[in-house]
Amino acid sequence: MEVVDVSVSRKINTRILLETIIENPGISRADLSRATGLNKATVSYIIKELEDEGLIVFRNEKITTGARQALAIDFNKEAGQQIVIELKRDHIGGFLVNLLGEFEYQTALSIEDKEYDVIKDDIIQVIQKIMSYADQQRVIAIGIVVPATVTLDKKINFASYFNWKNVDLRYDIEQHFGIETFLENEANLGAIAENNVYFHDTKDLININIDSGVGLGVVLDGQIQYGYSGFLGEFGHTTLVPNGKLCSCGNRGCFELYTSEHYVLEHYEALRGTKASVSEFIEALREEEAYALAVYTEFIEYFTIGIHNLLVLLNPEIVVINSRIISEYAPSVEYVKAMLVSKEINYCDIVVSKLPDTSSVIGMSNVITKSFLGIEKLSLFR
Repeated sequence: MEVVDVSVSRKINTRILLETIIENPGISRADLSRATGLNKATVSYIIKELEDEGLIVFRNEKITTGARQALAIDFNKEAGQQIVIELKRDHIGGFLVNLLGEFEYQTALSIEDKEYDVIKDDIIQVIQKIMSYADQQRVIAIGIVVPATVTLDKKINFASYFNWKNVDLRYDIEQHFGIETFLENEANLGAIAENNVYFHDTKDLININIDSGVGLGVVLDGQIQYGYSGFLGEFGHTTLVPNGKLCSCGNRGCFELYTSEHYVLEHYEALRGTKASVSEFIEALREEEAYALAVYTEFIEYFTIGIHNLLVLLNPEIVVINSRIISEYAPSVEYVKAMLVSKEINYCDIVVSKLPDTSSVIGMSNVITKSFLGIEKLSLFR
């Protein structure tokens, strides 16, 4: 007969209970026992441990379970704080976040110089500012969100816009502050957030981020996919136009050169002869301005080619698009669906993100929380 180590069994049971409490705010001990299949004595013992560790709290109110009243149990989202840094092309975003991915403070610093050492020092400055607002005894980790290819050991392999190669930002920040530090690609984190917050039961999901570049996060069989070296999802650097425009990655005709917000604005500004913002471009679309419609038509056609290729290759259950242009210009998703005409495949659902500006930050928070609690599943609600 196989002997199960008591400490291993308790660790597994604790994980199951924590996952269930997070997913079911206000649950009782009795309902926890029913939901998990653990006996009441085990549940009560672990609940006492979690209370002593400050990971759960009891509500002042009681709930009725059958003929009895019981205390309602909640996960203590304030048991720890996280500092999340989001590196963008033009600024560094800084966020103080609780264990359920809710923002408690945020700040930003403009990027004036793309050199690695300069930006590293800027990130340190942002973290120090956030630290002044945090309860430093409760800060459990730092997370860094990057628009770059990331190796399996969480080093930056290549950040094309910044022209960084083989830099270990995670290590440098961890050494400076002496706090455990995580680093991950922004599109992967977006996929994690979408899966945890809105699509809990979806096993196969892809998340497409479109801003100054194009990134792809892939969840298959419930797990984020990294590939052999960690670079899976660099969809923006697949070839769309043979011998097309030169990309900063060294390739020509990359997908993001024809579908990113940066390209769309560049094309639009060239036609109309003046500078424009994404908001101004979207407003021009709504007003059916000729230049805006011409640029948009090309953009949506190129984008749909990419979507079709992804659906054929990956066969996801759902596609989440994180793009201001597509989310704020209402007809976009229907235009994409109308152009998907293959008779060989059944097209999945295509939706716009409900976490347009925050998905990567929330995704990083989710990664940190899972690691801190030792859990595998995190079902959140917004």
